[in-house]
Amino acid sequence: GDQCQSSSTSNNNPDGEIFEELPYVAPSTMRQLEDYAAACASIQNLLLSLHSEGLGSKWATGPVIRTRAFRDLIGCEEDDMVVGLIMVGWPKRLPRMPRRRRDLEGDILKDVQL
Repeated sequence: GDQCQSSSTSNNNPDGEIFEELPYVAPSTMRQLEDYAAACASIQNLLLSLHSEGLGSKWATGPVIRTRAFRDLIGCEEDDMVVGLIMVGWPKRLPRMPRRRRDLEGDILKDVQL
């Protein structure tokens, strides 16, 4: 795809258009769609792993991932798609949530009639 479009800088604006948002380009082939889905699954696994280690995390997207400045910063190729940003840190406090005990029959396991 051409998500990483070239931008030119002008003499009167040294940053040119590097901070303008590039157009969103959706996955257009089956391979791109599969790669996107695999990346999303990997990110979810990463977030679960971070949580198990006591770290807080957030998966976010936004206009910044489609700017020339950001894409140049991370070394994005022309046909690369940025799936999101992962923010990680130690939580200041942990929420206290009561643990709900579940009965193995009814809540979790259910007989299915065939």
